[in-house]
Amino acid sequence: MFDRLRNLFSGKEINGASQADKEPDRTGQQDAAFQQLNQLAPLAEYASSSAPAGNSDTQSASGETAKSFICREAVLNHEQRVAGYEFRLNKAKRDRMRHSSDSIHRLYDEVLIRNVMMMNIDRLLGHRIAFIPLSFHSLDNLLIEHLPASNTVLVFECSADMLKDAQSILSRLQEFRDLGFRIGLSHYAEKPGMQPFLDFAEFMLIDVSDRPLPDITTELNAISRNAFSKKLVAQDIESLEMFQVCKKLPFTFFQGSFVTRREKWEKPRADTGRLKVLELMNQVRRNAEISEVAALFRQDPVLSYKILRYINSPAGGLSKPAATLEQALLILGQQQLYRWLTLLLFVSGNVEELDAALMENALVRARLTELLGTEKMGAGQKEDLFVTGMFSLLDVLLRLPMSQALENLQLPGAVAQALIAHEGPLAPYLELAIACEEFDAKKIAQLSRLLELDVDRVNINHIDALVWAQSLDAGPA
Repeated sequence: MFDRLRNLFSGKEINGASQADKEPDRTGQQDAAFQQLNQLAPLAEYASSSAPAGNSDTQSASGETAKSFICREAVLNHEQRVAGYEFRLNKAKRDRMRHSSDSIHRLYDEVLIRNVMMMNIDRLLGHRIAFIPLSFHSLDNLLIEHLPASNTVLVFECSADMLKDAQSILSRLQEFRDLGFRIGLSHYAEKPGMQPFLDFAEFMLIDVSDRPLPDITTELNAISRNAFSKKLVAQDIESLEMFQVCKKLPFTFFQGSFVTRREKWEKPRADTGRLKVLELMNQVRRNAEISEVAALFRQDPVLSYKILRYINSPAGGLSKPAATLEQALLILGQQQLYRWLTLLLFVSGNVEELDAALMENALVRARLTELLGTEKMGAGQKEDLFVTGMFSLLDVLLRLPMSQALENLQLPGAVAQALIAHEGPLAPYLELAIACEEFDAKKIAQLSRLLELDVDRVNINHIDALVWAQSLDAGPA
């Protein structure tokens, strides 16, 4: 199996057709290339240190890791909503890859494409875009054409090497455009002969991490001098402060870890609207009478309007609209009401930028944490798993330490223990959900073994959670 996997990565076996009769045997070269790739993107991180053609345990571990080492990072638009995803290695590994040989770039691109295909991103994307960075050395890889063309931006890094065979590269890029793919370029620099590539590109990706502002503006100015109407993507934004800077520049899209980053907050965000929602959640948690909960809703006309609008929306499927708050609460039920209120917590009071993206991230965590415990947890514990995932970003939302953020909430002990101390029966499920979010291959494998979960099933649950969160309405705003 592992030899076949290596052949797939090296292009010797595409669509079931072997090229053994067409190419000389280069097993030694490919093994060395594979080992180098493993150092950069460890597909066999949990295998023994033996040669690639190892025993069955080595093969199994390598196959397991190969399905989970790709990073998926959200790309936001100017309204701070998720507009797409970028699939790639993490930044440190990408930087090391940049100086690797052509064969290593081709091997990595092959693994990247196959992993993206295995993720069934057609189902995940919907109307969103997939940014997939590739090397010019992989232009002849036929697997690229199996990606969903209308949703995919093929991103190529600008380099002097591409100018050596510019005409054939441009011809292949035109073929991709004819198939419906969109083209992006990264690391642009003004060089003689680069203009035709710039003309081909619809997206320009600019790395803003660890770079002084003058360097970023220099690259932006170089692009604007030579082209018009390019969609500019700010990559690797690491802080809210940097995001605010990028918003003032002519960027269309923003990507990075800034959405969920915990920073030194100057002041909390627990405004009146959110405090009212917290009070309602506590009433529901203690099984208060419908009349008591309805009375609290009536103290806030906006909340009353929102729940009636929500329950009477077409998605509710009611044959007869709920006319009163009591009817709405009875139809919704305690569990669904509590979930609805957790969503409302993200969009109540003084809504700020990034709240929608933060809520979607929390929804993915909540749903994935719940799905991971489906087989081993009872109904009550599954609900606790959902709440654990949903509240795992409450500190970021309220800009408070987690212990303070939970002070006004009456939560089950296991939920609070998982969120504050990162301990207890629910904690490993949340940790695994976060590992999937960060595509931390080592943690995914370790926690899957701890929870006796199949890695393939974990990956499927992750995609299911992403699709579920994306399919929801913008929330009960």
